[in-house]
Amino acid sequence: MILVLTTASVTAVMIYYFQDERMDFIDGEIRQTATAIIDSELSDLRAYDYEKVNDIISEELGPDRIGKFFIIRNQTGDVLFQTQNIHLLEVEIPKEPQWVTIRTGKTLIRAVNLALPRSKTRTLQVGVITESSFFYWSNFDIQAALFLLAIPTLFLIGTWILSAYLFAPLRHVGE
Repeated sequence: MILVLTTASVTAVMIYYFQDERMDFIDGEIRQTATAIIDSELSDLRAYDYEKVNDIISEELGPDRIGKFFIIRNQTGDVLFQTQNIHLLEVEIPKEPQWVTIRTGKTLIRAVNLALPRSKTRTLQVGVITESSFFYWSNFDIQAALFLLAIPTLFLIGTWILSAYLFAPLRHVGE
């Protein structure tokens, strides 16, 4: 029983640790992307032509742009630019707090809100869209619970049978 409790507690700690490490990895990717965008000529633009902004983002990030979204808002929250894939989610990314996490069904959206340094009235939102199962056990159901319960039970029954068989000669000597 102690072995099962120890295994369960170590598993829970490892799940929490890896979930936290995955989130740190995603945050690092977002920070790196946001830094590249802020350091680009995108901060200098006064008007946001979709084609020009897409060209700048593609030039700065290359293939690292895949799976990320970019939104530029003014002070009132109106969208000046947004990547084409974000409107498909039908989710409004809030301007506050600095780090935003939104979980909707099977997707997880993690974003950062940053003021553009050369234009304090504009906010850059950079984020990642990923599956929530990357962070949370969304597929854990009764069948998975029974499977996880059956493995230690079978292991304990096998141990009991083997110990009874292997220690039988010692029992006979003791008698």
